[in-house]
Amino acid sequence: IYPPGIRDAELFSRPHWIALTPHQKNDTNLQNVYFHSHLCTEKEDWYHSLLRASHESKQALPISSMQPLIQRIHSDTHNLEMQWFNAFFGRLFMGIQRTDQFKQGIWSKILTKVDKINQRRPPFLGEIRVKDIDIGGSLPLVTQPRLHSLTPQGECKLEAMVDYRGAAVHFEIATVLQWTYSERMPPLTMDIVLRITLQSLKGKLQLLIKAPPSNRIWYGFESLPEMQWHIAPLVWEKKVGHSMVVKAIIKHLEDVISDTMVLPHMDDLIFFNSDGLGGIFTESGN
Repeated sequence: IYPPGIRDAELFSRPHWIALTPHQKNDTNLQNVYFHSHLCTEKEDWYHSLLRASHESKQALPISSMQPLIQRIHSDTHNLEMQWFNAFFGRLFMGIQRTDQFKQGIWSKILTKVDKINQRRPPFLGEIRVKDIDIGGSLPLVTQPRLHSLTPQGECKLEAMVDYRGAAVHFEIATVLQWTYSERMPPLTMDIVLRITLQSLKGKLQLLIKAPPSNRIWYGFESLPEMQWHIAPLVWEKKVGHSMVVKAIIKHLEDVISDTMVLPHMDDLIFFNSDGLGGIFTESGN
């Protein structure tokens, strides 16, 4: 895009051009070619098409198939008024789910939850470490939205039903199992790796944006949501059954969710980066 150094939000605005630069820059007979369009959306189409046709084409991030999302949205005939919302945010999710920034955000959230599990893990398990995370391609559908309150001071409170389906999140954990059969025998110690999948989640979610200067969206379930987990051993010695360990991990997962994301407890997302100030404030001197 010409001229160079344009902010991302202004790349395809009307005054700017698409510049084609020859690969052989030392050839004085070759000059730049410039394209322009009065339609900003058309300019973006031209830009991406020319990028794909060039030898230096940047590869677009692959997105998961849209078909499952389309089928889920259109199969719910009882919430037609929310189709636009779920389609819009579903498309946004599909666009960012494979980016490093989004993965890092999910990774950070899960590590925080695992740290809380480690603080209360059963004595027969060593420290739990996260090895891998896959957020999958599913997105929760939102139905039955309701505005709870919007105050003159700027506090906004909403609620809606959230419904996850289709193995939304997978993550692998590693730990050490220390199992004692009896006091006469030395304890059995072995490394284990488990793959944990959240297969479904359903519950009523409350959203809260506090009055200024808050820069956060707080969210929490009114009660512990209905959840279905699947835990599969990836590294495990067959001489030890794993059902007790699986039940213990599921219980601790749900306990952590109850202690951090079920009212009165709420987790948060930042909608504006304040560089550590904890809110949106006027600049000094203004």
